[in-house]
Amino acid sequence: MSGVGRGGGTPFSGRTIFWVILVGVVAFGGLLLLGAYGPDLNRSRNGGAHPLSISAVGYKGLVDLIGYSGGKAALLRDERALATEDLLILTPEISTSPDEIAKRVESRLAKPTLIVLPKWRTQAQELHRGWVQKMGMVDATELDALIAKIGNARIATIEQPEGASTRLRATGLLSETAAIILPDVVHRIEGKSIEPLLVDDKGRMVLAGIGGRKLYILAEPDLLANHGLKSAATARAALAMLDDLNATGAEAIAFDLTLNGFGSSKNLLKLGFEPPFLALTLSLLGAALLAGLHAAARFGPARDEERAISFGKLALVENVAALIVRARREASTGWRYALLTREAVAMATGAPQRADEATLIAYLDRLGDGQAGTYSALAEDARLAADRDEVLAAARALYHWRRKFVREG
Repeated sequence: MSGVGRGGGTPFSGRTIFWVILVGVVAFGGLLLLGAYGPDLNRSRNGGAHPLSISAVGYKGLVDLIGYSGGKAALLRDERALATEDLLILTPEISTSPDEIAKRVESRLAKPTLIVLPKWRTQAQELHRGWVQKMGMVDATELDALIAKIGNARIATIEQPEGASTRLRATGLLSETAAIILPDVVHRIEGKSIEPLLVDDKGRMVLAGIGGRKLYILAEPDLLANHGLKSAATARAALAMLDDLNATGAEAIAFDLTLNGFGSSKNLLKLGFEPPFLALTLSLLGAALLAGLHAAARFGPARDEERAISFGKLALVENVAALIVRARREASTGWRYALLTREAVAMATGAPQRADEATLIAYLDRLGDGQAGTYSALAEDARLAADRDEVLAAARALYHWRRKFVREG
């Protein structure tokens, strides 16, 4: 049974409902996007030395600088994309596995690859998420362990006063634009079959080509890190160095995110927002939008639900009659109607109150002119009625007889 009254209207305007639905849809869409990409965004702000990091030792500034200077920086999250012909930059951290570095180097063959070694030990700042505090230098022995499986190069320490500046000059395939002055240059590259590319005044290498192939190691990450790029001279030198190392006709400079743990994860939500399933998602959104517009612009107001039991005495009588019909007891109602008629006429004409049934029936038979029949005859017809038609005929006759004695409004 519904409690909805008929003719009731909505307490909200159409504009209010529109904005409520719009806000709900946008919020739900944002929730889905956060569920798909939130974990990646959260891990990228850990302050590490990787291309997504905004910390002093990160390389997010370099990625942005390449884009602002008219180039293209490709952030690779799929290991299958590492076969690109463009210069691929690897940014291993102290915790990176040497086997993972070697695997990527071996798969690149003659394609240009730059390994940027870490330099600083850091600790995350609690008050600024994504920021770090320097805690000292990484030991040369730890850097040796990172590159132990990719050639004969090794890392050594440059002994000089803290904060001292070092002039680095370009050699080999690097142009003079890549020359730069940097503070705290503490690591150098040594070994056999290595080509010096960026050296200090004493010929000590901080950037070198390894093994006669297009594999390069940079022992001075401050040249590319965020805090180093705050200097315009450093930014120009960094771009010049990367352009010189990149392949002829290269379309972009690629950064490997998989080495730092930011590869594409298996996520059903993420699949829905990426090709080829993005087309299906957009189609479903379009269908939902059309369905919503159709529902909002339908003809006429919404029809209220009918009550199972209506209000009022008439509705009560109709409901009782419906129950009698469903029970197939119409024939038994004739005699009961005759009894109701007898009581109503007796009360209206002042019949003796304590008279027995026979005396009362005799009294009712004497009423009237006899043209409409006597009460006893009419009541007997009602009692003997066998179907609906006979009951209606008997009840109608009793009603006309009753109208002669009872005034009903």
